[in-house]
Amino acid sequence: MGVRRQTGAMVPAAAMVAIACGGDATGREWTAAEAYEAGTAGEAVLVDVRTLSEWLETGLPEGALTVPEDHPGGYPGVREEIKALRTDHPGRKIVLICRTGNRTGRLLDDLQRAGVEGVGHVAGGVAGSARGRGWIAAGLPMERYRGPGRHTAMLDTPARTLGAEDAPYRALTFSSVTCALCRRMELEQFPEIRRRWIETGQLRWEHYPIPMEQTSLLAAMVGHCAGAGAYDAVRHHLFQAFQSLAERPEGMPGHWLPVLYRAVEPLGWGHSDLRACVESERLMERVLAERVEVIERFGLRSLPTVIVFDRDGAEVRRFTGEEGADGVPGLLEFFHSRS
Repeated sequence: MGVRRQTGAMVPAAAMVAIACGGDATGREWTAAEAYEAGTAGEAVLVDVRTLSEWLETGLPEGALTVPEDHPGGYPGVREEIKALRTDHPGRKIVLICRTGNRTGRLLDDLQRAGVEGVGHVAGGVAGSARGRGWIAAGLPMERYRGPGRHTAMLDTPARTLGAEDAPYRALTFSSVTCALCRRMELEQFPEIRRRWIETGQLRWEHYPIPMEQTSLLAAMVGHCAGAGAYDAVRHHLFQAFQSLAERPEGMPGHWLPVLYRAVEPLGWGHSDLRACVESERLMERVLAERVEVIERFGLRSLPTVIVFDRDGAEVRRFTGEEGADGVPGLLEFFHSRS
């Protein structure tokens, strides 16, 4: 999974753990303020070892690198990445930060037993605890989590694209299977759009799932796993399945794997294939990172949203489901007027 560096504004040389500005005699514990001062001076490197969901919820201490607690290699994977950082940054200490300082305290004990020196942690972590005041309470700068490195390439996804490359219009659509208006757009409006404009070469259509909670996150992951040639069919099956479930008197089920499995049965997947997809931490991180990027990049405020561009890449119109209960108002009329 590797170490992540943020793509936004950073302090020089990536932040923090004090060398000579304070802390205990061994350099093991530092206040958030001491760590920040050492980081801005280029004397230390800060590493946030929380989980992806925590990074998305609060953001990161400014300039922090990231090594996820739920590393694919487990606890040994985290330890090896911290050891590698010591090698990559000779002459600087490494400071770890978690939510309250408990996890990093245990990690420091493990690193010490492994003979890894020059590593400390922020007492109190990000949120603060009895160990220390914490980064946020100290008023130190935070920055948005922007995903694993520069992930803009995720927006170039042929598997989720239909239509001719040289079509006069390009539409980006953002939706979720658990959004009722999104389902109406997919099941009632999209078939006509596909038949009359995509298949006739007038429109290139790109879909981006925007998971808003755990259920739609799993569905988005399944769509990613479907890959080229199957994504469109799987997406449609998922929207159909969720619409049928929403119409049942008892509502939505509590366990989603059987629903997802039925959606991918046409692919010849077995249960093990589905589980390998939805239990992939690496894929989950990618899906969530893309969600962060597209919401910020396109200024999304609601679902569904369809943004239409001309051949030169200029935005022509933006449609959302905010104005009514019939899918995306005005979308079909817009394409009719361009025929």
